[in-house]
Amino acid sequence: MLATTASCYITRQAERATFNSQRCRYNNKILILNLLLVIKADKIEVEVLVLAAAAAAVVVVVVVVVVVVVVVVVVVVVVVVVVKKKKSCWGLVLSD
Repeated sequence: MLATTASCYITRQAERATFNSQRCRYNNKILILNLLLVIKADKIEVEVLVLAAAAAAVVVVVVVVVVVVVVVVVVVVVVVVVVKKKKSCWGLVLSD
């Protein structure tokens, strides 16, 4: 009787240890999956930030190009107007 009780006790302890070990492995797998999801989410956030930074850089480049083009056009128009006025002045002087 004592041997049977001891055997049952040992069997139960072994079953509990096996169950706890399996539960521990299951919990570890869940933790690892959660960590992978967090890492993936962080990676996605980083990718979104990189895309946002790239978009901002493109916008800045476009604005700079537009400003440069506008400045060049204004300078060309001013030069053309000044040259035409001088030519007309020279023309008036020469015709006198």
